[in-house]
Amino acid sequence: MGHPMVLNFFFFLEFFLCLTAISALSVAKPGCQETCGNFSVPYPFGIGNTNCYRDLTFELICNDTYYNPPKLFWATNLEVVNISLLGQIGTLGYVSNYCYNSQGYVTSGNNPSFNLNDNTFSFSDTENKFTAIGCDTLAYLFAFNGENFTSGCAMISTNIEELINGSCTGIGCCQTSIPKGFRYFEIAISSYYNHTKVYDFNPCSSAFVVDYNWYNFSTSDLLNFTYNLDNYGYARAPVVLDWAINNWPMETDISCEEAMNNQTSYACGNNSVCGVSKNGLGYSCNCSQGYQGNPYLQDGCQGT
Repeated sequence: MGHPMVLNFFFFLEFFLCLTAISALSVAKPGCQETCGNFSVPYPFGIGNTNCYRDLTFELICNDTYYNPPKLFWATNLEVVNISLLGQIGTLGYVSNYCYNSQGYVTSGNNPSFNLNDNTFSFSDTENKFTAIGCDTLAYLFAFNGENFTSGCAMISTNIEELINGSCTGIGCCQTSIPKGFRYFEIAISSYYNHTKVYDFNPCSSAFVVDYNWYNFSTSDLLNFTYNLDNYGYARAPVVLDWAINNWPMETDISCEEAMNNQTSYACGNNSVCGVSKNGLGYSCNCSQGYQGNPYLQDGCQGT
């Protein structure tokens, strides 16, 4: 009879080797670029050859010409900060920023919009919130395409002592939830007194859709919101998008039952299951119980 400690050693060695093999599995198609800078690029997303991504909605660009380390972009100009096979991708969206001088005249301002076009990507209702910053601020979010709605925040306060770092409940910072499924929005900002009554500590108003897990209100943001500045000095904030699979552009909002009837275009590989996507605009794939890996590759799900 073998010694228990020896048996335990081989059990854990086998377990470790199994996990190592799974972690070493490719997440991209064979012959395709797997990483860009610090980011892994899993199929159905891909870089370069059209064989490396499912369709044009999943095409990514790795810019190693102007950036070191390289940066990853989606839809030509949206910087990617995270990709999850659980149906979400993180990008940087622009912040609406309006700043005033002590006489109440606008010194800088922008009203950004964000258009995902007609595809299976939408703004995540579970991960994002519409956020406004300012003590003399009116901010509005107008959303269209898949879901039409308007939301906003109105705040006025002249007492800096009322502001609390980390608190976004309507005094200096306001957050509202967004609905599921919309793919286009515009932001507009105005002010009651053009910040003349709060200029010393709050010359600017800001508004943006943001990953609520990322943003934590700081009173220093009232001076000017300057996170993730692009090459032109415009601030950006992380935004989470939900994505799904369909047979774009011929078929949209396709169900699992419909997808499985056409094995040529069906996206889920071996040892995987089809399920409803996070945004309901198509379907998603997940490895079956006891398997790990990339369910969108033919043999991407391997047993643990």
